[in-house]
This record gives sequence, C-alpha cells and structure tokens, in this order.
Amino acid sequence: MIAERFPGLLQLPVKERLLLAEELYDTVFQFGEPVVDDQIFKELQEGWAGYLKNPDAAVKWDDLKTRLASRNAWDRLDFSGGDSSAAVVCGK
Repeated sequence: MIAERFPGLLQLPVKERLLLAEELYDTVFQFGEPVVDDQIFKELQEGWAGYLKNPDAAVKWDDLKTRLASRNAWDRLDFSGGDSSAAVVCGK
C-alpha cells in the first residue's frame, strides 16, 4: 500500500484525504493519455448512451460531491430511476 510509505496521509481528516484523492486523480489526465481498461471503457460508453437517452437523469459532479460528503449519503442516493445506465455524472 502506497499510504504506508507516507504515514501522515492516514492521519489527515477524511475531507482532506478525499481532496487529495481528487487532486491526484486530476493529475492523471495532465500527463499524456490516461490508461482505461476495456471494462471501464465499456461502462463509460454505456453511461454516455444512458445520458444521451435521458439527459435529465444526469447529476452534476459538484452536486454529487456535495451529496456524498453528507452523512449517510449512500443511503439517500436514488438509483431507482429504472435504467441504471441513465444515472450518469456530468461535468460542470
């Protein structure tokens, strides 16, 4: 585990660790092409097709982050809209 090499990381508050994870993730796309395996690519294609089919079901990234940051957010997410591929996350 990489975190073992940086013991201070695990001492950060959860919000700071999430921000760090987001910042690290963002850097992946700054340097060359990202590596996306076939399964992830397939899921991205299905999500995009779901969005094209029903764009009103999309959730803005900032809105999703806010919902997930609240306590028990996973319990309150509503994926009951029928076609789960339509539950896509869109950028700003």
